[in-house]
Amino acid sequence: MNKGRLIGVWLLFFSFSIIGTQRTIIGTQRTITIHNQITKQMLGYRKFFKTFYPSFKLSINNKPLLPGKSLRMPVTNNQLDIRYDYSFANGMYKGGKVTQFKLNPKSSEHAVTFSWGNKWRLQLDQATPISTKRLYTKNPS
Repeated sequence: MNKGRLIGVWLLFFSFSIIGTQRTIIGTQRTITIHNQITKQMLGYRKFFKTFYPSFKLSINNKPLLPGKSLRMPVTNNQLDIRYDYSFANGMYKGGKVTQFKLNPKSSEHAVTFSWGNKWRLQLDQATPISTKRLYTKNPS
C-alpha cells in the first residue's frame, strides 16, 4: 500500500471516529408532553389515625409543573429528571428527591403520579425509573 492510500485510509477512519463521538455527545432529541396527574389524595400521608397533606412542588428538568397542568418539552437520549419537594407541618418535616427516568422512545405523552407506598414515590407511565437521589430531609430531632 502506498503512503497516499495509507493516509487516506487513516483520515477516513479518523473522520468516522469523530462523527461517532459527536453523535454520542449530542444525542437524540425529541419533544414530549408530560401531564401532572398527582392529586391531593395521592399526597395524603396517614399517621396516628389522621391523614396529613403536604405542600408539594413538582418540576421536570428544572421547569415547574403545576397540578392538573401539562408541559411540552424537549428531552435528550430519552432521559428525564423529575424533582419533587414536600413540606409537612409548616416545614417541620420536609424533603426533596430527584428521580431519573428512561422514557419509552415510541411514546410522546407521559403522565406523572405519586404514591408514598412505592419505593420510587414518583411514577411516570411509559417510562422506567433508573435512579433516585435524596436532596435533603428535615425532621425534628
